[in-house]
This record gives sequence, C-alpha cells and structure tokens, in this order.
Amino acid sequence: MSLIKYGIKEGKEIIEAGSEQASFQIGIAKKKLKIYRIQKKIEIEMTKLGEILYNFFQQNRKDIKNDKQVTGLVESIKKQKEEIKKTEQEIADIQSNSEGSKEKLCDSGKNIFEKIKKGLNLSGEITESADTQSKPSLQQKASDVEKEKKGKKVKKTSKEKPLL
Repeated sequence: MSLIKYGIKEGKEIIEAGSEQASFQIGIAKKKLKIYRIQKKIEIEMTKLGEILYNFFQQNRKDIKNDKQVTGLVESIKKQKEEIKKTEQEIADIQSNSEGSKEKLCDSGKNIFEKIKKGLNLSGEITESADTQSKPSLQQKASDVEKEKKGKKVKKTSKEKPLL
C-alpha cells in the first residue's frame, strides 16, 4: 500500500470517528437546550400559578380546583415535566450509543500514535525514530562552528562575544 493511500486511510478513519462523536455531542447539546427551554417555561407558569393562588387566598376563595386557569397551568406543568423526563432518557440513550464511537476514535488515534512512536512511517516500513537517530554532540557543533569561522576568516569586533 502506498504511503499516500495509507495516510489517507488512517486520516479518514480518524475523521469519520471524530465526526460521529461530534454528531453525538451535538445531539446531546440540542437535547439539553430543549430541557433548558422547557424549564424556563415551567418557571413562568409556576410564577403565574403562584400569583393566582396568592390571590385566591387573599380573597378567601375555596374553589381553586374548579378554576380553569389553575387546572390549565397545572396540566401544562405536568406535561412539560414529562417532556423533560423523556428528553433526559433520550440523552442517556445517545450517551450509551456514543461509547462505541468514543472507543473507535481513541483507538484510531492510539494506532497512529503507536506507529509514530515505534518509528513506523505511514506505509508500515521501519524508519529511524527521533530517539534512535544520532544527534550531533555539543562538541561536534562547536567544532563545526570553529571550522566555519576559520573557513570564512571572520573579523571579531570588541562588541562580539565568542561562541564558546
């Protein structure tokens, strides 16, 4: 398999796993926003209900259960709380379904990282990794600089500092 095809294959796997995971996270975020909107509606209706009940008690009225506005608000709040429970269950379902996607994404990333760590290029051939490549020592670098200086016959001024 050529280097480019292998790199494209690995990249495609990571992108697919990542986009799948992002899709799950977007779905969860949408559901949480839905719950937030419902909770805000419930707060508004509870405020209205509280005001109505306050007025009932101020007027010493006993027919709270027969009031259409009170029963309408209570029913609406019940329905909205049921909608919240349903949406929370949908979130739990999405989260349980996304576990496989998370694992797939992590595995794809780990595979590429391991290949890089082991010094494999993307075509699967062994190369020298950064750890095994010979690095010039400090003495070699200093001697190279000295050779370069001698070759160029550089003039020093009093302001220049020696390299080593």
